[in-house]
Amino acid sequence: MITIETEIRDPNAILVFKKVNAYLSEISRHYFHDRHILGKDLSKLKSHYIKRFLISGRHFNSIRSQVDGLVASKTDILERQIDTLKVRIKNTEKSIEKKKKRNVKISKILAAIKCHKTKVEKWKQSNKSKQKPKQIKSILKQDSVLLLKERESNLQVIHQKNRKKSILENTLSHLEKQKSGGKPSICFGSRRLFNKQHHLRQNGFKSHEHWQQEWRDHRDSESYWLGTWSESFRNLNAQYDPWKKQISFRLPDAFVEEFGPKLDVQVSDFPYRHEEFVDTILNQRQVLDKKTGKMKDRHMPVSYRLKFKGTGDNKRLYLQASFTPRTKDTEYGDRQLGAIGVDINADHIAWAETDRFGNPINKGSLAFDPHGSSNLVSAQFGDHIASLVAYAKEKDKPIVCERLDFAKKKQALKETEPSRKLRKVLSEFRYKKFLQMLQSRAGRESLKLRSVSASYSSIIGFAKFHAYKSYSTHELAALALARRYLRFSERPRIHGTLLGTASIPTSGEGTKIRHVWSIWSKAKLKIYEQLRLNASQGISSGFTYSPLHPTGYHAIWANQLEYGSS
Repeated sequence: MITIETEIRDPNAILVFKKVNAYLSEISRHYFHDRHILGKDLSKLKSHYIKRFLISGRHFNSIRSQVDGLVASKTDILERQIDTLKVRIKNTEKSIEKKKKRNVKISKILAAIKCHKTKVEKWKQSNKSKQKPKQIKSILKQDSVLLLKERESNLQVIHQKNRKKSILENTLSHLEKQKSGGKPSICFGSRRLFNKQHHLRQNGFKSHEHWQQEWRDHRDSESYWLGTWSESFRNLNAQYDPWKKQISFRLPDAFVEEFGPKLDVQVSDFPYRHEEFVDTILNQRQVLDKKTGKMKDRHMPVSYRLKFKGTGDNKRLYLQASFTPRTKDTEYGDRQLGAIGVDINADHIAWAETDRFGNPINKGSLAFDPHGSSNLVSAQFGDHIASLVAYAKEKDKPIVCERLDFAKKKQALKETEPSRKLRKVLSEFRYKKFLQMLQSRAGRESLKLRSVSASYSSIIGFAKFHAYKSYSTHELAALALARRYLRFSERPRIHGTLLGTASIPTSGEGTKIRHVWSIWSKAKLKIYEQLRLNASQGISSGFTYSPLHPTGYHAIWANQLEYGSS
């Protein structure tokens, strides 16, 4: 589904919808309280609201659809926040445990150093009659002063990590109580604007009344008009006539005496995808009937949103139309030719192209401003996605992206992105926005877009293709995504592992098998350590790749890793 918009310049329409939007917004808040806070029955609410507020059943359905969508979105966000907090608490506990283990080791080394000094003192007092006590291996080249400083630093880190863990656990407890309560918390008019009343001057408000008026205008700035496929012009309450170039709104009965039952508004053509919009209104298409399992002809609904934008005297009224465009018959993206993997990062989009054997043949990185506004980043996303889709259509190859899992994405960036500030910049909103825009563009251009799990893609890209010096870490991850979609082997070719299947038999008795990812899970820390060491010293990683044998890989220092030796 896509959304297009055009401006309504009719002064009479602007005057009418200021009142209509405010009225429907008030009904939306009543519905939210009655349905989602008090839990009243939906069928009884509908008949009661029709009589009480003098609206039609379609108006009620529009309000219900909009508010229920807000609640569903809030619930989904709450669940993802809880999952993210659990991961952060787990990682914090791991950090604390790591520091504690290091302190225990330091204490043992200090005790060994002290014991050795005591033995040396006794040896000196015995007139050196015996052989001088030798230092044990664990305390060779150890400086007790530096160890004491490290232990003290670790204690401070443990203290701060415990404080952080306590804060995260309190936040998690609060969110879990909110979830178990079953009553969502939604601030109509935005919570951010609502909180600005506490700092009026800092936020540019002259008085509390000034803030209150702007907050109410923002809260009552839009109305939603739900579409239905069975009605003429695909919507009962808002019908756009492409020949007359006007849209007729059926107003609530509460405004009949003041404005009449209908309001006709002249609308100019939508500047973007107007032909597809008209095609959706007028023509049927083949869709799948879920009951019979057969294809049938039917129209597609078109929903509208009337939204005021701007503040004060600069407010403008826009008409937004949401619909599902017709897909083209020809589809691009033949996996027999290869694939193009795409990996989004904190400040750029990395891509890599493969041939039909999975060999890397092209790559690139498309930068965007990580600190820019959401509109700027969206515009840059649009330009980069357009160029990527055009290139994929030219090569007739599908685009492969990572499956949406923001928590795992942030965790992977901790290993592959050295800049902590850049890691924080990639928000979940931008991550989802990019994937949605990519999906929309690919669908419009009839290009195949496939998603695969991103698990261990950075590690596999590192290990197998690091010999390609011109490829960045993220381009190698994109390459691993493309190869995963093409179902090429992800097994490291190391002595002691079988090459026949993607799974590896375990050692010992029985017929249990373990996935090839278990190898990478064991090896990831050593791989990262080795690659960082090689990068710092300017030494080749030691990995080689033979394009004549797409599944043939070899590591000259494989024995150092000690993985896959079942």
